Amino acid sequence: MELQVGNRFLDRYDILELINRGSLGNIYKAKDRQKNQYVAIKMLQCTEAGSIIPWRRRVYRFVKEHRILSRLQGSEHIVQLYDFGEWGEDYYLVLEYIEGKPLSHWKGKHWDFPLLTHVIRQCLQGLATMHSKKMIHRDFKPSNIMVTGLNEKDEPDLAQVDAKVIDLNLVKTDTTQGETASDELVGTLFYMAPEQFKREHIDARSDLYSVGVVMYEMATGHYPIQGNNAIDLVFQLVGNGQPEPISSYRPEILSELDQLILRLLQKNKEDRPESASEVIDILNSIGI
Repeated sequence: MELQVGNRFLDRYDILELINRGSLGNIYKAKDRQKNQYVAIKMLQCTEAGSIIPWRRRVYRFVKEHRILSRLQGSEHIVQLYDFGEWGEDYYLVLEYIEGKPLSHWKGKHWDFPLLTHVIRQCLQGLATMHSKKMIHRDFKPSNIMVTGLNEKDEPDLAQVDAKVIDLNLVKTDTTQGETASDELVGTLFYMAPEQFKREHIDARSDLYSVGVVMYEMATGHYPIQGNNAIDLVFQLVGNGQPEPISSYRPEILSELDQLILRLLQKNKEDRPESASEVIDILNSIGI
């Protein structure tokens, strides 16, 4: 059953707005009457209609997202979980409401490098927390990064800009069972590391490849590897396709930052930085 704007859910949450319809259900903005704060409610409805993902698989992912978020409570740059439960035949998550926009809102804007590295550094802090708990996000991309504190008109005050990683239903853990126990091909095409396409073992460095894609895209407006179609793109990703340095689009980039992003985009994960924490340290040493 869909929640209706203007109604009260569980005699606690006033439903204010339908934010998004996704593959795992609808997301609503609501007001928590007990805590007097805004929340986001993610509803998974018991129906096969309107989704290409089978119902049992959607339930599996939804419940898994609850378990993962429970393990990440208190992580500053990861969306926070408040509640989880069943409502009739449906399931719900009550999450932190983030008053901002996804990073994808600014795609094609050619972000200044201090702003870009500020947001990415915060995302890396979130990923470092996940990786320390043996979790791999597997779907790190602009639409799964929420950014707050950005004014569309004024120069950004970095002290006010905050980023959080969201949408953890594809996370792989060391104890994952069922549909994602093997290195199944999941994720989003343009942001997937070559080893994901090859269905080889993935680890934290696979997420770091995705970080490199996001940085490249936000800096240049282009994906680092481009193809005429999806099949051509996959062949280039696992074959000989190589990205142009960002300096070929943005000559003002610091050479050390350009080299770091190219390291993140190395096809062999052994040639990438070892961890999100290492990337943070490199960014700090560059001084940007």
